[in-house]
Amino acid sequence: MTIESVGQKNGDEERPIIESLFTLGTTSEELEPIADLVKSAKHSVVFIEPVATTELLKYAAMRAKGVTATIYSPHITQEFKDAVNSHNKQHPSLELKAMRDPKTRLVLVDDKVYVSGISLNRAKRTTVFGIVHLFTSADIIKIIQNMENTL
Repeated sequence: MTIESVGQKNGDEERPIIESLFTLGTTSEELEPIADLVKSAKHSVVFIEPVATTELLKYAAMRAKGVTATIYSPHITQEFKDAVNSHNKQHPSLELKAMRDPKTRLVLVDDKVYVSGISLNRAKRTTVFGIVHLFTSADIIKIIQNMENTL
């Protein structure tokens, strides 16, 4: 893994907009930082997913007791709803919300925003994962809510 920053001048100070981790390898290795983030959450975890699958429930189950979880996705099947109902019997406080089709996978942990899963080179399985300093979790939720109000 290597760490890179994309910066923006803020007066005399250069402030990174995105600090990225480039992960090589299998899908499980690519998703390992997400597991660590979920485990570190103190209040909430929000997953913004182009396609919600039961794989995501494994990560939601890793959160500490008392940490809420929400999944936003445009593709929520009845099968997935049933899986969430089962999940909530063991790990309460997971909520599903429909949204317009996101172009990027985001994970919001407490007040921080992380981007995940941007494939740079499918042949070599290079994926970007990073923290976004430009927005807070509240900013992203507000954007999603505004998008839904314009449907």
